[in-house]
Amino acid sequence: MKRLFFIVMVIIMATSCSVLHRAVVDNPVESHSLSSDSKASLNVSTTKVSYVYRPSKDDAKTLSLDELKNNAVYEALESNGGYDVLVGANYYVTTKYGFFFCRRVTSIKVSGYPAVYKDFRDAPENVVPVDGVNIKLDLK
Repeated sequence: MKRLFFIVMVIIMATSCSVLHRAVVDNPVESHSLSSDSKASLNVSTTKVSYVYRPSKDDAKTLSLDELKNNAVYEALESNGGYDVLVGANYYVTTKYGFFFCRRVTSIKVSGYPAVYKDFRDAPENVVPVDGVNIKLDLK
């Protein structure tokens, strides 16, 4: 009986772990800042960068997939020269399913074109773009 129990446990342990690879193309425009009328130019690099982010076991258990993706983008930008934003980001997520269907992200490969914000300027007051033409409003 002990031998049968041992064999069943070995089979369960051997089949409980699996690895899932999933590629995600995610390019939403997310803004976590205050809005203003200021304008800025975006200088996008012509070279595509790639980075493989491996979260710690603690982070993989506690953070959501979106938070892990944000961490991967941050690490990619910092390791490639301190850029501000990643344009056209593609994610390749490797997930390991463990015992009792618990999921853990083992790595995220992120690639895209790094960019830097430059030339910050205030928008002219009382100017509204209408059909590609800037119209100055007289608010007196």
